[in-house]
Formats: sequence, C-alpha cells, structure tokens
Amino acid sequence: MVKIAMKIPPILQFVRSIQWKIALWSGLCLSILAAVIIAYAAISLGRTAIHAAQQEAIAISEDNAVRINEEIEVAWNTARTLEQILSTVKDPDAPLRLTRDQVNQILQQVLIENPDLVGVYTLWEPDGFDGNDTRYANAEGHDETGRFIPYWSRDRQGNTMLNPRTAHDDEGEARRVYECPKQTRLECILNPYSYPVQGEPTLISSLVVPIIVGGQFYGVVGVDIRMDYFQRLADSVNIYDQSGWLAVIANDGTVAAITDRPGLVGQYATVIHEDFDTDDELGYVRRGERVVEFDQDNDLEVFIPIHFWRTWSPWSVSITVPREKIATEARTLMWQMIGMGTALTLAALVFLGMIARQIALPIRAMTETARTVSEGKLDVDVVVQSNDETRVLAQTFNQMIAGLRRMVENDRKANEELVRQNEEQKRLLDLVATLETPVIPLVEGVLLAPIVGTLDRRRTQALTERLLREVYARHASQVILDITGVVAIDTQVAMGLLQTAQSVRLLGCSLTMTGISANVAATITQLGIDLSAITTAHSLQEVLLRISADRLMEHQRQV
Repeated sequence: MVKIAMKIPPILQFVRSIQWKIALWSGLCLSILAAVIIAYAAISLGRTAIHAAQQEAIAISEDNAVRINEEIEVAWNTARTLEQILSTVKDPDAPLRLTRDQVNQILQQVLIENPDLVGVYTLWEPDGFDGNDTRYANAEGHDETGRFIPYWSRDRQGNTMLNPRTAHDDEGEARRVYECPKQTRLECILNPYSYPVQGEPTLISSLVVPIIVGGQFYGVVGVDIRMDYFQRLADSVNIYDQSGWLAVIANDGTVAAITDRPGLVGQYATVIHEDFDTDDELGYVRRGERVVEFDQDNDLEVFIPIHFWRTWSPWSVSITVPREKIATEARTLMWQMIGMGTALTLAALVFLGMIARQIALPIRAMTETARTVSEGKLDVDVVVQSNDETRVLAQTFNQMIAGLRRMVENDRKANEELVRQNEEQKRLLDLVATLETPVIPLVEGVLLAPIVGTLDRRRTQALTERLLREVYARHASQVILDITGVVAIDTQVAMGLLQTAQSVRLLGCSLTMTGISANVAATITQLGIDLSAITTAHSLQEVLLRISADRLMEHQRQV
C-alpha cells in the first residue's frame, strides 16, 4: 500500500488547533475589510455624483422651462392685447369703430415695437370684420375674396411688409393657425413649421388667440416667432462644460431648439434621442410629464414640461448629459481609493498566503490522495504528522477511502450479477418473441407463419417485421400465413395483415392466408374490410398441394 506523508514544519506545530492558526493571522484580514469599505465608498460616491447630476439637470431644465414660458408669455400678451382691442369691434355695448387701415397701422406698430416677432396678423371670417369684403378684393393685404387677413412680417434686415395670410389655403401645420383656435376656442401654440416670410422659407411657431364675442367666433389674432428665438436660449446654456445639451421639443416631437446644433431644428426628435419612439418619449412631451431616465447609451435624460397658459399643447425642455461626464471627478477619487485599497489588499494576500501555505500542507496531502482515488486507485492512505484537527481529518479521510474500497467491491459484484440477469432476461425475451411470431421454413422458398391466440397491433407489427427479415434472408417466394388458431380479429388487425401482405409482395414474395374460421370471416364481412388483395385457402394442406402441383408442372415443363 502506498503511503503519502507530509511533514508539518516545527514553526507551526506548537499550535494544536487550526482555528487558532487562522485566528493568529486574522488581523491581516482587516486590510481586506478596508478595501471593501473603500470600494463601497467609491461606488457610493459615484451614485452620489449621478444623483447630483440628475438634480442639477432637473434644476437647469426647470429654470429654462420657466425662462421659455416667461419669454413666450411676452409674445402671448402681445397677441392677447391685440385680441382685446379687436374684440371691441364686435362689442354691441361699446363698439370700437376701427377701419381696416387703422388695424393695419396697429399691427405694423406692434411688429416694429417687438423685434423678437417675425410676424403679426389677424384673420377674420368672411365678411366677419365689417361686411365689406367685396370692396377690398385684391387690395393690398387682401386676396381675391377681399377677406380681412392682413399679415405684417419682418425680414432679417428689419424691413416690414404687408401681405395676405391665407392660412385657410395652407397645408399642414400652417393651416392650423386658423383651424386650431376656431375648433378648440382656446389659445394655440403651433409646432415649428416652415412658412414663407417675404418669400423666404422661415422656420417659425405661431401663438394664436381666438376672437370670440358673445359666444360667436369671428377670427384670430396671432404672432409668429422664429426658432432663433429659442435657439439663442439653448445656446446660452452651459451644461457640464458644454458636454451636455439642452433641447426644446414641441408637442409633436419637432426639435424647436438644441444647444450648438441649429441645423437639427425642425427635425423630428429621433435625431437627438434615438429611442424617442421606443421609450414613448413623445408621450412624455404630449402628456406634459416630468421624467428623469437613462437612455440606451446610458446617458442621463431629463424632460421638464412647458405648460403654456390657456393651451392644451405642452412642450418640453430636454437636457441630455453623457454619463461619462457626470462622474469624471468622482471617478478620479474612486480610482485613487481603489488603488490604495488594492495595494493594501495585495499586501494582506501575500502575507496571508505565506501563512496559509503552512496551514494548507496537510490539506494538500489529502488533496493528492483524493486525486489518486479519483483515478480509481483505492490502495492509498494519507499520513499527516500533526497534532491538530488535520490529524483527525486525515484519519477520517482514510476511513472514507476504506469504505470506498468496500463499496467499489460490492458494486462490482452487484454489476456482475446485474449483467448476468440482463443476459438471461434478453434470452427469455428473444425466446418469447420467437414463439409469439414463429416463421417456419417448409421447403425451399416456402415459409409458414402459424398464428395462435389473439392478434393485436403490437403482435401484428412484430409478425410483419419477422416475416420481412426471414423472406429477405431466405429468398422466399411464398409465405403461408395460417390463422387457424386465431379466434377473433378486429379492423385494426385486419388492416395490419393487409399491410403485411403488401410489404411481403414488395420483396417479390406472395402471401397466402389459410385457416380463416367462420367467426373471423363473419367479423371481416361485418366490418366491411376488403381482403381481396390477399390470396386465401381453406387449409394448410390445400396450399401445400397447390405448391406441390405448381412445382411438379414446372418440373415437367423443364424436362
């Protein structure tokens, strides 16, 4: 028997308990604990940085949402003031007698005094202003109908011009200048759209107020603002040293402004938020929801709604901050803390490794023994020269190996007995199968398959397989299927016999069925089974006589 022995160095033999050996050096684990604490602190610092970034982004978004609302409110007040003035034209109690020229002078003056506006206009129902539309057909500021629809606009050089604002003939968002306040009876802010201002396509948004007197709708008053109005605000925001950006998103998802990227204004918001449709961010905007989330690139996104008074079309201020930028300072401190913790941990591991090596020597001996045992060699024992728990463990380990040897020997004997029993059982099963579906060679090329008892689906299938093997192996030309001993037959069995005959014929062999009893014949007739494809005979003797006669005639012809 092989003996594997490991001698414990004297330096550790004075300690009789492995527990105390580990406890003696457990102080070194404090360094690992410190590393864990440092790592936790670093992670917490990163989370704190993210939370702080979220709060800062929210604060910036809310501040700019208020600023935009306040700026827009100035334009709204201009439109509302005009609406109050023009509403008095239809006030039956104190009508204000204004002519079309006077209204045009008012509109032009308002446009001059408000440099942030690109257009000021009022659109009235047909004959809604003074009932004299036909007199003004094709006049300055009118179309061929004479309807009062003056539009005062300003080009980029500051020049003002009067043209008719034919919103009722426009398409898309421009058409809503008139339809939205008329249908909703509310103030409307339109999503950014392109409109020709003095012949130059200009991206604008319209603030429109309905003129309603006594419950009757007469027209609208509106002001147009360029998207530059919002772009200047977006460009003035510094988010994390210009690494983040602010976007103003209209109610339909159109970008109204975005920091330092004016070329994206007027496009759908997927150009700045790839998952804008996927995450239903358009729903956030339309429902006026306040949302803080991380997108698919793990960048921080904040949506703060802009609720315009007396409208039902909120916009949204969206701030995006790259996650990389959020935790730059925190990451620096985190790596410093991780570096210190790693250095301490490595020192602790080296020191513990030197001690653990001494403690692990007896365990290593048992490991080598276990590896030998796993290879199937059970004639080994482990010997540990120690006075602590490892000696008891080694003794127990040796007892386990002895038990394994006994178990392996018992399993070997049990397996041999099981193999013997399996071989015997297989032999008996083969004998039963042979007796159940016997195939007997009578003369050369003729096989007899006598069936006794009850035929079922399993037995019919076994008969087919046995016949096919024997026909092929013996090159048989004639098979006699004798069912004299079969007392009953059903549809499934009859169909199976028919399939058996077809399979045998595919091998170039004919099949004759004999011994059909009166009960079986009556059953086949009642079931409506057609066995005309199978040759039948009254008895086995009749078939044998046919075969003998056929062979005799064949012999005579050959002679």
